[in-house]
Amino acid sequence: GDDGFIFPCLRLLHCLPDLLPKCHVDSGAIKHVISGAVIMAPGIYQMDTVKAGDAVTIFAEDHQYALAIGVLLKDSDDIFADKKGPAIEVVHRLTDGLWPMTCLT
Repeated sequence: GDDGFIFPCLRLLHCLPDLLPKCHVDSGAIKHVISGAVIMAPGIYQMDTVKAGDAVTIFAEDHQYALAIGVLLKDSDDIFADKKGPAIEVVHRLTDGLWPMTCLT
């Protein structure tokens, strides 16, 4: 981001799933997250307590591995209090250009 924050890639988060706070979305949100859409508050059913601007790992309902990394647009407490509107901007997801990259040796 503009503040110099470096995001981990999903491959790293699949090995270290507790590296970032977690957000869980319902199964109806999966196709939207994979397409890179902003995650709307009603699709989120569980999330660690996080402040706006912080990164989270996004997990789908009943899935072991993360499907995206996002940045909160508002505090998690506000997301659950309002339960409406945009909540998380997706910055990296399965199937994007970064996903197929492999490690350089």
